[in-house]
Amino acid sequence: MERRGSSSSLREGPLVASDGLASVFRLCRAIAERMPERQSELAPAAHEVSLVHLEAVELALGAELPTDVIMLSVLRIPVLVRATGLDVALLDSPTRDCAGGFGAPREWVAVASFAGRGMPDGAQTGYDTLLCISRRCTRDGDPGVRAVDESGASAPTPLSAFVRERLAQRYATTERWPLLVQAAAEDARPADGLAVRVVDDRPGPVPSVRLHHPKFGDGSLVRVDGEKVEVAFDSGDTRTLLRKYLTLA
Repeated sequence: MERRGSSSSLREGPLVASDGLASVFRLCRAIAERMPERQSELAPAAHEVSLVHLEAVELALGAELPTDVIMLSVLRIPVLVRATGLDVALLDSPTRDCAGGFGAPREWVAVASFAGRGMPDGAQTGYDTLLCISRRCTRDGDPGVRAVDESGASAPTPLSAFVRERLAQRYATTERWPLLVQAAAEDARPADGLAVRVVDDRPGPVPSVRLHHPKFGDGSLVRVDGEKVEVAFDSGDTRTLLRKYLTLA
């Protein structure tokens, strides 16, 4: 539910992936179904995200997060975290673990860091590349991204194409790769298992508590301090009184 007074375009409810990201999800499902030994690296870690956290991240970055970036960050599918570095817990400090003194190009902002030198089996040895989005990107659609390392910045490319290329680095060495790509292209099922929902956890208005005083009449509770209660009376006066003289109106 939208809270009055909020200027954020983020809302409570399910997020909808772009067509490009949906195709990535279908590819992940094809890999998991046909390569059961890889299922653990394709399993999502979470499906919900705090609206308060997302608003704080956007304030820190000075940019609006595209829906696809939010979804990948929240799901934290291990192989996609390795591919992009996107992790909801690190969105507000994406360059923290990245080696090197380089940064995002002008009018672009880093949202993740990752090991850019391929995706071989085994643990990553370090983070040497930033994943950046434009400060002018919109919430919806397949956002453009750039990979930045010590040699410079790549040309902008759709996030889904970037992720598919990284997945190819991981799985294209198997002879089953062409069949996996074909299976994903023919898969018309919705990606229900990769849904993400924004939870509105912003503090709501305090319910009005109505109190009565035998002399001053009815009023609304303002605050309680031990045995003292501050009440805004309907007469327009605000008084601090002892709790024992007040009853619920």
